[in-house]
Amino acid sequence: MAPPAESAYCAYGADWTAAKLRWKLTADEAAKDALLDVAKVCTDTVVEFEEAAEWSSPAQREAARRRLSSSQHRGRRLLHNGS
Repeated sequence: MAPPAESAYCAYGADWTAAKLRWKLTADEAAKDALLDVAKVCTDTVVEFEEAAEWSSPAQREAARRRLSSSQHRGRRLLHNGS
């Protein structure tokens, strides 16, 4: 799903790709196709990411999950508020 603001299209695609790479996430065929479509349009966009550190304990994994969940909720609020 593309962002509502056309000007954010390439940044959105780069962020989406960076998140997949950072966390070593897989992409199904639909997501892969969508990311490739973004790449065709956004040829000057650079995807920057840092691999996530490996967790040494379940507590670290849970803390990271909470941070990610919290940031996703903030992002949804921004989208719903139009900010």
